[in-house]
Amino acid sequence: MADFSKICSDFHGIRDDFNENVQDSFGKSINNEILDEIEGLILQTMEIENNQKQMSLLEINNLLMEAKSLVPEL
Repeated sequence: MADFSKICSDFHGIRDDFNENVQDSFGKSINNEILDEIEGLILQTMEIENNQKQMSLLEINNLLMEAKSLVPEL
């Protein structure tokens, strides 16, 4: 699985640089309409990734519990 925390961090840096140089309403609209949407997609992807990791951990724990029930010495 990918790690989107680096992507999110890089995006925030790029967005901050962009916003420091924005001097008109067109640039502000890019930030509000496009960059906000991109950030939302990145955050959604991070949430999906985290949910998949949690599901994998639950599956592993279930398999371990099953194995322990079959072989009590584990």
